[in-house]
Amino acid sequence: MLRALLASASQDHEALQRMGLDQPSGLGERIEAKLVSLGLRESAGR
Repeated sequence: MLRALLASASQDHEALQRMGLDQPSGLGERIEAKLVSLGLRESAGR
């Protein structure tokens, strides 16, 4: 989770937009968007 929070801006804007997380409205949504971005980056490397 720490890696997700410290990560820079994501290249996954389209994916986050489809999930409604491209413009998070609160802390919970911002954390969720960071975690989703990390998951996408990690799974793309496989």
